[in-house]
Amino acid sequence: MIPDSSSLLGQCLIAMPGLDDPRFERSVIYICIHDAETGAMGLILNKPVTNVTFEELLKQMDISHPDPLPPTPVLYGGPVDPNRGFVLHSLDYQTEETLPVPGTSLGLTTTLEILKERADGRGPRHFLLALGYAGWDPGQLETEILANQWIHASLDDLDLLFQTRWPMKWQDCLKAAGISLDTLSGEAGHA
Repeated sequence: MIPDSSSLLGQCLIAMPGLDDPRFERSVIYICIHDAETGAMGLILNKPVTNVTFEELLKQMDISHPDPLPPTPVLYGGPVDPNRGFVLHSLDYQTEETLPVPGTSLGLTTTLEILKERADGRGPRHFLLALGYAGWDPGQLETEILANQWIHASLDDLDLLFQTRWPMKWQDCLKAAGISLDTLSGEAGHA
């Protein structure tokens, strides 16, 4: 069954074991935008980058900060627009530029202000900084789901979504979705 285009907002895509694209292998992606006209946009939640730190990003953007900085991982959000930062966060912090994800307690902000707030130890309780995003043309994501590349699930546990146990997040999200890794198959099937 092809999911309704609005039904994936605020859901997670969990990569199937057979998805062998190294950009998305064992990924957990939070869907921030999804509609029939523009397609879908999401952020990978479990792939930290190793070539840049939050402190280095602040320095590049000329943002002063106190020492020590709050622990802030920088994630690979996806292959589209990899030099742009996207912050997925709880809505206890909101600006006019924040895009709330409908039906959830999360929002997406792309301004420098949220980075300044984070550097000062303020801002939202839950915070993930991603460079780049994952994007799909209209109908493309639905086709990938039908091809058994992704499982989609509503995962409302903010502690799970924002946890930093990167190697375990994929398995933890499968478990939270009620899926056993032992029973997964990389083969697609249709009745």
